[in-house]
Amino acid sequence: MVAPILAPLLAVEPDALSAALSLARAGQGYEAFSIPKADPSKTRTIHAPVPLLKAVQRAILAVLEPLPLPTCVHGFRRGRSIVTAARAHLRARALLNVDLIDFFHSVEAFKVRRALLSSLIPRWVRETGELEQKDIPAVLEALVTLTTFDQGQEGAIQRVLPQGAPTSPVLANLAARPLDRAILALIRDLPGELVYTRYADDLTISSPYEIDRSVLGEVLKAITRSGFRPHPAKIVLASTLKGSPHFRQRLTVTGLVVDPVAKTLRIPRDRLERFRAKMHQASNQPTLEEPVLEQIEGMVSFVLMVYGALPPALEKAYARFTEAHGLKAIEPGRSRKIARRRAAQSESY
Repeated sequence: MVAPILAPLLAVEPDALSAALSLARAGQGYEAFSIPKADPSKTRTIHAPVPLLKAVQRAILAVLEPLPLPTCVHGFRRGRSIVTAARAHLRARALLNVDLIDFFHSVEAFKVRRALLSSLIPRWVRETGELEQKDIPAVLEALVTLTTFDQGQEGAIQRVLPQGAPTSPVLANLAARPLDRAILALIRDLPGELVYTRYADDLTISSPYEIDRSVLGEVLKAITRSGFRPHPAKIVLASTLKGSPHFRQRLTVTGLVVDPVAKTLRIPRDRLERFRAKMHQASNQPTLEEPVLEQIEGMVSFVLMVYGALPPALEKAYARFTEAHGLKAIEPGRSRKIARRRAAQSESY
């Protein structure tokens, strides 16, 4: 029985841990549903853990989050965001961007096991003294079972990270450490003051100078050797240097435009215009649907994260929207849930 050994390490009840393990082993730990992607013709399948399994996964997450990661990792980390990832490239005049295919599902059980064995397990053995060598295999298998699910590809059992589990982002980062280290080692030996960041499945290398195309080949090799797959339609080699075969007017990192002259980031104008148009459209609706409200609050939170304040045109559109529906505006630094308060709710006090 692994529960009496693992439960104290996770600060959970042994009975709850045993029950969660039984659900995970029986393939009853997740509920699947689809959400639309940015491309409305495509959907993404989410596997949400049932409450009992989710509670145990949150306990696992609490012990995983303090584990060290390379400084190049910006996704799924406290204090990091797409903004911090893009800021690392403020000197960029050329960049290479590669996206990975099916990031979470590319992290199979053996990668999770390897990541835990090289990070969490040594810490438990060294710092707590509560995990003995003889118990490591059972503890590892229990953790892998609790954090992966059977994808069931082509009749074979293939346990991978589920998109929807609270533990998947940090485990994906831990499993991608060999990839990050390989690319950091690669650029360290190359000229051009190269900078590397990874935001989830979005890999970016930049330089104030031209990036040789051979770098792309080496990066693709590092990705495949690390057990991930590059997305062939999402490989970009771009440069703002005149005469470059990869010349572009602007460079974008994690969806933000990098201005190496002003050393600033900005949101593309067409994206801001879409935000303004959405607010204008919602302002004219007699009733406000919850998904629309959440979408607009997400837009506002994103702009505030980048700029700290709304640009004048967007500020005007947002003020009209909040007034039309009796809403309290989101303040910089405040979460959407805290900021949301309908006039109808306040009237009931």
